[in-house]
Amino acid sequence: MLLVRTTNNHKDTDLHEAVRFNFLDVVQILTREDPEFSYLANVASETPLYVAVENGYNLVGLKKLRICTYPAYQGPNGKTALHAAAMYVAIHSNLCSKSEKLCQEDEEEDEDEDYEQDEDHEEDEEVV
Repeated sequence: MLLVRTTNNHKDTDLHEAVRFNFLDVVQILTREDPEFSYLANVASETPLYVAVENGYNLVGLKKLRICTYPAYQGPNGKTALHAAAMYVAIHSNLCSKSEKLCQEDEEEDEDEDYEQDEDHEEDEEVV
């Protein structure tokens, strides 16, 4: 448990790094190892949940929310993970209104990727 809470000189935990690089398997392992740990903000004022949402890693964010008992959600400049999600949705919606074809292709890719990742991890969960 202690290793999960260790930080580097930027106050990033292993979970910050796993989320930043979208390593869903590592995110699941770390959050299961210590589900009650909040994973506070790093020196950039980013929590792992904020990083996931800001980068559009929806599956990572959802998995973290399902497992963690007390997920911290702060971000820089007084923003939260909810602000990042709203911006992500607003930008996506604006792009979709400009180009219907672009939006269709993007949604199809997201659905395929989310389905593949979720399917892979459901199998992993059964094994563990």
